[in-house]
This record gives sequence, structure tokens and C-alpha cells, in this order.
Amino acid sequence: MTITKKTFTNIDQDLNCSRLNDIGQYLKQLRLYEGFTQHEAASRSGISRNCLQNAEHGHNITILTIFKLVDFYDLSASELFTDLE
Repeated sequence: MTITKKTFTNIDQDLNCSRLNDIGQYLKQLRLYEGFTQHEAASRSGISRNCLQNAEHGHNITILTIFKLVDFYDLSASELFTDLE
């Protein structure tokens, strides 16, 4: 197998997608544990339901969304990422 820059780019993209999916699943578990619907959690955290849905699926999670959600769930951003290791 010949390793090229493209190979590393693909590996990096796969790792990033996997981490985003892990973050999304963790956020969903937090929401369900707290007993909120997507609509309730989104409304209370100050984001749209569509934004929350995308985050929970690991799509387009912005740092602003992360900050709003960790504030809502009373976590720190470092706790969110530490729990994923």
C-alpha cells in the first residue's frame, strides 16, 4: 500500500466524523437522561431544534452550539470531550 497525503486526509476525515458522531451521541444521551424532547432542549438552550438535531447526528456542530449545550447541561466543554475518551 502506498501512503499519500490523500490517505492521511481520508484517515483524518474518518476520525473527525467518528468524533463528531461520538459527541452527537453523547449530547443525545444527556438530553434523554434529563428527560427533554429535542424541542424542549433546543428552546431552553437557545438553539433551533434543527441545529440540535444536526448536532446529535454529528453534523455541523459549531463551537457556539457546543457552548450553548454544555451551559444548558451544566457541563464544561472540557468535560464533554474528556468523557468521550
